[in-house]
Amino acid sequence: MTLPNLDAVSAPARTKYNVLSLAYIPFLGTEVMREQWKTYVAANQAWLQGQTILPDIWKFDANGQPVIEGVQEPYTPSWQMTPLPAKAESIVNMDYTSQTTYLQMMHWIDASQKAVLSEPVDLPTLLGPYGASVAPAEGSASVFLGPVLDQSGLVGFLSAIVPWSEFFANILADETQHATVVVESCGVNETYQITGPKVSFVGSGSLQASSVNGHVKSTPFADFAASTTASREHYCDHTLHWFPSATTMSAVQGANNDAAVLTGVTVALLALAAIVFVMYDRCVRSRKGGSRVDTVVAQILPPQVSQTLLRSSAAPTKSIDAPMVQQPLETKEALMQYVNSSSKAASGEKLLAELFPEATVFFADIQGFTAWSSIRAPDQVFTLLETIFGAFDAIAVEKGVFKVETVGDCYVAVCGLPEPNKEHAVIIAEFARECMRKVDDVIRELEMSLGPDTAELAIRVGIHSGPITAGVLRGDRARFQLFGDTVNTAARIETTGKRNRIHVSEQTASHILASGRKNWVVEVRSEWR
Repeated sequence: MTLPNLDAVSAPARTKYNVLSLAYIPFLGTEVMREQWKTYVAANQAWLQGQTILPDIWKFDANGQPVIEGVQEPYTPSWQMTPLPAKAESIVNMDYTSQTTYLQMMHWIDASQKAVLSEPVDLPTLLGPYGASVAPAEGSASVFLGPVLDQSGLVGFLSAIVPWSEFFANILADETQHATVVVESCGVNETYQITGPKVSFVGSGSLQASSVNGHVKSTPFADFAASTTASREHYCDHTLHWFPSATTMSAVQGANNDAAVLTGVTVALLALAAIVFVMYDRCVRSRKGGSRVDTVVAQILPPQVSQTLLRSSAAPTKSIDAPMVQQPLETKEALMQYVNSSSKAASGEKLLAELFPEATVFFADIQGFTAWSSIRAPDQVFTLLETIFGAFDAIAVEKGVFKVETVGDCYVAVCGLPEPNKEHAVIIAEFARECMRKVDDVIRELEMSLGPDTAELAIRVGIHSGPITAGVLRGDRARFQLFGDTVNTAARIETTGKRNRIHVSEQTASHILASGRKNWVVEVRSEWR
C-alpha cells in the first residue's frame, strides 16, 4: 500500500513529538509475493520524487554493502516513509528481517499482535547510511514497531524511530520545573535532565544526584502488550525512573513535577500509538474491492482459520515461525462458494471440521432481559445488546478469546480453538470476570437513558471444558459452529445459574486449580445434576 498523503497525515504528530522517521513495512510471506512485489514497486514510485532504488528486496552484507542474494522468506521490505530520505536507495526495499533487532520485534508481534518498543539502538549499525543520517545528536533512540492487521491477520508493520532526548522535550512547559529521568531499557540505563521544555543528555548509566535517590518515582513505559498471553521471549521491558531536581526539591513541588512529567509522557505515548491507527485507517480506506467478501468471511471463520485456508495452493506460505502448509482454497470468493454450497461433499473434498480435544466454552445471558425488552422500543433493545456485546467483543480480542455467536441475549465464546491454548480455562475465567465487571458499568451508564428498571438486569455465566467438534456447517448463512456435550453442558450450567455469578464445571475448575489459582474457585453443589 502506498499513500499519496503520507506526509500530511503524519506531520502533526511527527513534528510535535519529534519522531525522526515513520516507515510502512509490508509482510510478504512467499517467493511468489516477492515477485509480485517487484512489479508493484515498479508501478508505485511516485512518492520517491524521482529518486532511484534497487528494484528487488536486499540486505546488507558483512561489509555493509547492499546485496540481493541470500534474502530469505518471509520478506519485510522497507517501503514508503516520511520524511523522504535524502538517498532512498540506502533504505528503501531493505529487508528488515535481516536485522536482528527488527527480527526479534517481529517475532513478538507475530505472537502477540501487539506493538513493541526496542531497547536503545545504534542507528548507523542497524540501518547503515540511512541510520547515520537520522541518528540523534545526543543520547539514544529506540524503534517503535506496530502491527498492521486486516481480517486475514498480519499484513505489515509501521516503524517509528523515537529519540529519547527529543521525546521528553516540551513535557514541562514551566522553566522553573526540573526533573531527572533515567530510562531503563532491557537493562541499559541512560540519564536525561529536563529543565522546563528543554532536555539534555547527561550520559549512560544512572547519573541522578545521590541526594534525590529517596524520591524516585518509577513507572513501566510502553508496556503495550501487558495483558497478552504470548511468550515474552522477544519482548523488551522499559521503566522510567523520575527524580526531582536536587536544587528545587520539596515535598509538594516534587509531587507536582512527577504528576506533570508522567502526564506529559502518557500523552506523548498515546499520540505515538495514534499514528499507527491513523495510518492503518488510511491504508484500509485506500484498499480497492473485496471489502464485502472480507466482511462475510470474517463472520464465517476465525481469523486463524481463514488466513490459513486462503493462502494460495500454488504458493504455500508461512508466518515468521510457522512451517509451510499446502492449502486447498485459493481465494475468498472460492471459500464463499464452498461454504454456501449445500451439496454433498465430493469424494476427497476437504471439509472445514475438526475435533479439538481441549477447549473451554463460555455461555452468558442477561437475566431479566425478556421481561425488560417486552416493554421497550426496538432501538432501546438493540442499544442495550450492542453496548454490552460490543464491550464483550473488545475484551475477547484483548484476551485471545474467539466469539462464536450471539443468540438473542446469549453470548457464546470459546478458547482453545481454532488455535490450541493450554491456558484455555484460565483465559475464559479471566474473560468472564472482566465481562461481569463491564456489565455493571454499562448498566449504570444506560440506566438514565433506558429507564430505572434497567438496573435490575444482570448476567449469569456458565463455563465448561472438554473436547469440542468445530467447523463450518455448509449451506445458507453458513457459520463457524461448535458441537458436542461440552457445548451443551456449558449451556445448561448457564441456564441454571444465579445472577451475577460465574459458574464453572468440575472439569474447568480442575484446570484452574492445576494452574495454581486456588482462590479463584469456590465449590458449590450444582442444582442441575
